[in-house]
Amino acid sequence: MDRIDAETYQSLVQEFSGKVSAWNADKRSNFNIKAADDADAHMVDHDKNDQQMSTPYSLSIPSTNDSRIKFLPEEYVFFCYRHMPFLKSMMHSTQVFCAFNLWDPKGMENLKYALSKTGVSLEQLDQRWRSMKKQSRTDLRNAILKGEHSRFSQLDLKISSFCKNYGMDFKVSASDMVYVLLSLLESVHPEGSKNGNMRRPTMNFSDAFGAVYDALHGNVNIIRRGIDEAIILQKSLVQQCKELLSSQTRNGTSSGIKTLGEYYSAKLERPDPMFLQPFALTRLGLFILEISRTSGLGRNKRNRQNKPIVISAINQEKHRVTIVGIDVEGGIRNSFHAAFRRACERNNVASKHD
Repeated sequence: MDRIDAETYQSLVQEFSGKVSAWNADKRSNFNIKAADDADAHMVDHDKNDQQMSTPYSLSIPSTNDSRIKFLPEEYVFFCYRHMPFLKSMMHSTQVFCAFNLWDPKGMENLKYALSKTGVSLEQLDQRWRSMKKQSRTDLRNAILKGEHSRFSQLDLKISSFCKNYGMDFKVSASDMVYVLLSLLESVHPEGSKNGNMRRPTMNFSDAFGAVYDALHGNVNIIRRGIDEAIILQKSLVQQCKELLSSQTRNGTSSGIKTLGEYYSAKLERPDPMFLQPFALTRLGLFILEISRTSGLGRNKRNRQNKPIVISAINQEKHRVTIVGIDVEGGIRNSFHAAFRRACERNNVASKHD
């Protein structure tokens, strides 16, 4: 679900870049759209224009109907960073969460220290990308994307991607749209959610697919709703990871995540209701496996061997359990698939194998 090798990804980017050029040629506005950084496209330096304008009315302005798709050779991997405070986006991104061990209070201190070396204030980092000062954005790009800061240069925090305009002030990247579509599809859950500032709405499957269709056809209100849904899920996912990992005891074991021979096991006793759904539980399992790969789990933190994981969430009210098993590519030889299938058959439990 969240995995694709770099070579395949780059080949797809190259393939779609040609299609994007054709799309933009068909969508050109009658306005003279200013070519600038995606966060600065709405800004005009009046003093500079006053000095350089060849005529009194040669002003570049964006179109309210601008629906171009922009190719981004260097895009942050941070989660929905255009739609939430930049520091929060970093904290809720898998790469940063794992690299700085953000489940540990010292990890947050280390992240803030590393960011202080970029010269950008915490006040600026608490803003959304579009609201930050241009110099702050430049300093961050130089430190993170250009690799001028040693702590960030060790991490893979950039990809090539695309960003679509929806008018002048709303932009959605390719990864944003993936999260939008998945969160809308996963909105079919009557239990609701206990986290965030809003309860996730209940929809039947027909309504959910209708919402996805509308989002793909440019319904901005639906896309915004999907982004809000995705942010709620990601915050809950990170919080659940923190609770599992912070339960480490002095002898190195965990009451939430255990190493059982050839695989990991995690159990959520009283989870947020959204983790009773397979998609959210799978996302959580993938998050834990990424932590295992980069930071290690269990007593021996240096042992970063890939292992499958079985993760379960208990619905105390309905006396039901949702169980997800996730295998790993390139991991140790195991009979995980067969064992998982036999366990389901012995207990007469319906299951789906991808």
